[in-house]
Amino acid sequence: MVKRYKARFECLLVILMSLALITTCGSTLADGSPSSGTPEGKTFTIGLSSPASLEFIVLEQARYVKQFGEEKGWTVHVVNADGDADRQVSQIQTLLTHDLDLLLLTPVDVNAVGVALRQAVDEGVIVAVIDRFLDTDPYSFRVTYDPYIIGRTMAQEAVNAGIRGNYVILGGDNTNTLVYEFTRGKMDVLQPYIDSGEITIVMEQYCLRWSPEQGLMHAENALTVNNNDIQAFLCANDNIAAGAVQALETVGLQGQVFITGQDSEAHAIVRISEGTQNITLFKNPAITARHVIDVAELYLTDRVTEADALASVKNEYGTNMFYLDPVVINKDNYREILVDTGIVTLN
Repeated sequence: MVKRYKARFECLLVILMSLALITTCGSTLADGSPSSGTPEGKTFTIGLSSPASLEFIVLEQARYVKQFGEEKGWTVHVVNADGDADRQVSQIQTLLTHDLDLLLLTPVDVNAVGVALRQAVDEGVIVAVIDRFLDTDPYSFRVTYDPYIIGRTMAQEAVNAGIRGNYVILGGDNTNTLVYEFTRGKMDVLQPYIDSGEITIVMEQYCLRWSPEQGLMHAENALTVNNNDIQAFLCANDNIAAGAVQALETVGLQGQVFITGQDSEAHAIVRISEGTQNITLFKNPAITARHVIDVAELYLTDRVTEADALASVKNEYGTNMFYLDPVVINKDNYREILVDTGIVTLN
C-alpha cells in the first residue's frame, strides 16, 4: 500500500510541477515569474487560519499562501490563533463574514474546530486542511506530508547510522490519529531489529501539544527507569526533541544519543550544528503553499475531477489527500539547504 501511495505521489509531483509551469494552473511561468492570475480572470476570496505565532514552518506557510494567492489576484485574509483553540474557532467564524470562497486551516486542536468547519461547509465554503489531520470533520482536501513516511524516515535514519540498543519513541499529541501513523512507520522499520534482539523499545509516550515540556518529562522518566542506558530518542518534532536534549544535558549525555525531529525549527538547526540533535525533517513551506494554492484553484474553478486524479490517496471518508515528501536535514547538509539559502538564520 505504501508503494502505491509513493507511486501516486511521484505522479502528483510531476503533474503539479507541470501545472506550475503553464497558465492552466498559472502560478509560475516557465521563466519562474508569476503568472497573470487565475484563468478567465476569475478572482476569489480565501481565508487562512494559522495555529501558532512562533512556529517557523507555520509562519512561512502562511506567508507563502498569501503571496501565491495574491499573485493570482485573489484576496487573502490570514489570522493567527497563537496556539489558542478557542481563539481559532472565533477567528474562523470572523473569517466567514468576509464571504469566503475557500477556508484553509492548520488546526490548533483537531477536536475543537468541527463546529466552525461545519458552519463553513453549510455556507458553501470549500474547506481545506494544511499539514495536520482531521478524522471526520467536513473538508474537501488536505495537503500534507505522509506521516507514515515521516515515521519510516526517522527510524531508517537511526538504523542506517548503526544505532542499536534501547530506543524511546516520543510521539506527538495522541488526540490526533496522525501520530499513530508516525509510530506505525517507525515500527515497520524497527520490527526486524526488535525481533533479532538488536533493538529494544523501552518506552513509548505521547506528548500533549507536541511540547518541549512533555518531551523533557518523558525523556527524564525514560533515562531514570533505564539508568541512562538509552541509545536513541525518536522524537516526533523539534520541540519534543528540545525536551529530550535538555534531559540528556542534565545527565551529561548530550550528543551521545541519537535524536530525531521534524519541522527544521531554528533551534533544532543550532542543535544539529552543535551535534546534540542528529536529524530534523524539512517540510519546505514554499513548496507546501504552492501545492495548496494550485490544488485549491482546481476546486475553485470547478475542476474537482482533475483534483481527484491528482490526489495521492483518498481517506476512508473520501477526502482527497495530497502527500509531499520531507527532506532529511543533518550535519552534512543543514548549511547548504537552510542557512546559505536564508531559510534559517543562525545567530
